[in-house]
Amino acid sequence: MTADVPPVPRVAAEEVQRRVDFADAAMRLAGHEASEDARELSRQVAAEELTGDEAVAIAMARISARKQ
Repeated sequence: MTADVPPVPRVAAEEVQRRVDFADAAMRLAGHEASEDARELSRQVAAEELTGDEAVAIAMARISARKQ
């Protein structure tokens, strides 16, 4: 019997934070502020839990759902 062991992250937490901070800075330089939902998707992409395409599809679905 094997114990339930959480998966090992693909990207170190420090690297994920560096990537998210970089994305946040780029958004601010462009005069924008990311929502918490967008920041969470950004974090998941930075951690390689989602692809960029998957994050865009999720964001678009959320936007479409709000319009209905």
